[in-house]
Amino acid sequence: MLFFNSICTIVQSHQQYASVPISPHPCQHLSSFCLIVAIPMNVKWYLIVVLICIFLMISDIENLFMCLSIICASSLEKSLFNFFAYF
Repeated sequence: MLFFNSICTIVQSHQQYASVPISPHPCQHLSSFCLIVAIPMNVKWYLIVVLICIFLMISDIENLFMCLSIICASSLEKSLFNFFAYF
């Protein structure tokens, strides 16, 4: 459960509270949404979503695409390796 504040986002889970400072930024709601969506997904997609949020906040799109291409290339390499391992 997330509570939105003007200064920080407070995450409540099983009687544990964590306060995450977030500077006021136009992408604040987008980054919070990305974190909410990414929590139930597996780690690889969580990493991709977090990278997208970070790069959107710092507006460095070129580095975002470089990181995403590296992640996708490593995933493709692993899939091809598993495919050819049967032969």
